[in-house]
Amino acid sequence: MKNILIPTDFSENGADAYEYALSFIGNEEANFHIINVVVPVNESVEYPSMTSVANQALLDAARTNLDNLEALSREGKEENKKVKITTNVILGQIASSIIKEGERVKADLIIMGSSGKGKSNLQKFLGSASSEVISHSSIPVILVPKDYHFKLLDNIVYATDLDKSDPFNIWKLSNLIKPNTAVVQCLHVIDKGAKANEEQIEEFSQFLLDNSSNVQTQFHTEVSDNIEETISDFADNFDAEMIVMHPSAKNFWNRLFGKRHTKKMVYQLEVPLMII
Repeated sequence: MKNILIPTDFSENGADAYEYALSFIGNEEANFHIINVVVPVNESVEYPSMTSVANQALLDAARTNLDNLEALSREGKEENKKVKITTNVILGQIASSIIKEGERVKADLIIMGSSGKGKSNLQKFLGSASSEVISHSSIPVILVPKDYHFKLLDNIVYATDLDKSDPFNIWKLSNLIKPNTAVVQCLHVIDKGAKANEEQIEEFSQFLLDNSSNVQTQFHTEVSDNIEETISDFADNFDAEMIVMHPSAKNFWNRLFGKRHTKKMVYQLEVPLMII
């Protein structure tokens, strides 16, 4: 039984994440922990009691919204009565609270909206929170783009920097996506201008295929100076339903998930992104 944490901000993208999670698990049993994080009002030195009252009002409003969402969720999940729902309202900073709550409930997976296509300051802030969660969570995270509807997983793009842990991560991925199965398209992006070590790449390709025998995998390389665009284009060419990355390779992670790359990747999402 999967234990899934679903943070929501009561936006349309939050609803997208919930609907995605429901379709993702199919007819399997699962626990859904739906949470809303309330960012506290800055404490006023002159009127500390007013700050407390304001925070309580925010919590009460969030609790009401979450209760309404839970009621609607229970009505809408007739297709899968094996889903158990719990809810919680948390006062704190968004990203750190999501990560702590995921650890508290022993979540196997966090599924949340990316808020990546929005233009408002709030949506950009939530996109930054999503970036922070995927950069610091030890729990696998799926970011769902706005207006994205679940598609059966046939092709998954796994971005690799030739790390020896990749076969294990692919095996872990295959278990996380059950009951779905998919061909894993492993993509290694070579920096434009850098000298490719063809022998190392060939050896790793064979190593990967030899040690991922239980999962159908294919290995590819691309040369580019724009990592996030190359990965997105590759996923589009294969009609992939998900992009997967793992931060085990520090050099690759730093290249892709530096401050600039993180926000660009999150905002440009066209398919769900899993950080495993």
